[in-house]
Order: sequence, then structure tokens, then C-alpha cells
Amino acid sequence: MLANLHGPTRFPRKRAVLWALLLTVVAGAAIGVCHFFSPPWRVQVDVTHIPPGTAFLSVAAESGGAVLNMDWSPANELSIPFTMHPATCTWSYQRPNNPNVNWDAYVRWQPGTRYGIVTRKTDGTWWVHWFEADAVPLKGRWWLGGGRASFDLTAGQMVPLSGELVAALGLDKVVGLD
Repeated sequence: MLANLHGPTRFPRKRAVLWALLLTVVAGAAIGVCHFFSPPWRVQVDVTHIPPGTAFLSVAAESGGAVLNMDWSPANELSIPFTMHPATCTWSYQRPNNPNVNWDAYVRWQPGTRYGIVTRKTDGTWWVHWFEADAVPLKGRWWLGGGRASFDLTAGQMVPLSGELVAALGLDKVVGLD
């Protein structure tokens, strides 16, 4: 009887549908904004123990017998990430007497069966440090992507990189190292 004193207690169906629609739109917009500023393909990389004499460094993945570059992903002044080919990005170029990746370096992550750190020495030789996929776990990756991958070059298998593969990766366009 008390409920009748305050009017109907039923929530109109139309209002419930509108609220559900509004919440769906807001959640979709939030996910869209998150993907815009932090795309799921953007992964932070750490590279340690880079040998002295390294003048150039980039990240690659091998999948199905093909080797692919992982483009660097800096952010512009508005914190909007974009990608740059390693040959044209200053992040690839190292100080040979003290090579390091000691900043928040991000790449456009490519899934692979193994991963490589491609380097060019000051003598002009190209090398790749290979790591099996299970040796490079993505830490902190969740359903919206992101994460962090770490490469310790003392743990990778270092092999010469052929001139054909250097050209196929577009790294024959690397300038200013000679």
C-alpha cells in the first residue's frame, strides 16, 4: 500500500533502452579514444647490451619464412602515435661509442616465430641477433594490446645479414653512416 502513495515504481522500458544505448555509445567512444592514443599494435621495446661500434639498430620479425621490419612508433606533440620506417627514423641511429635504447621506444609489433634486432656496425657490416618467440614474451599485454618486449643482445644468436635481405627490408636506404 505504501508503494501506491508514491506513484508507480516501474521503470519505463523505453528509458531503460535509451540508457543501455547511451552506455554502449559511451563505452564504444572510450575504447575508440584508447585505441587512437594507444593502438593495440604499439609495443614498448627495451634493447640492452648493444655492442660498441653499432651505428644502426632496428627490430624485425620472421613469420612464414619472411622477415618484416617493425616500424618505430614515436608520438607527435599531441601524443598521437604514428609509424616510421627504421631507415628514416632517428631512433634507429646510434652513437657508436655508446649505443643504447634508453628511452620509451615503441614499435608497430608484428607477430612472428622469431624476432631479431638488426644492427649495422661502423665498418658497414649488417648483423641480426635472432631470438625465438618464446624467449621474447610480451609482458603487460592485454586484450586492448600494448605491452613490453625486452631484448638482451648477449642472449641472441648473432648472424650476418645478407645484402638481399638488407635491400628487402628497405635498409639499403640507410644514410649518413659512411
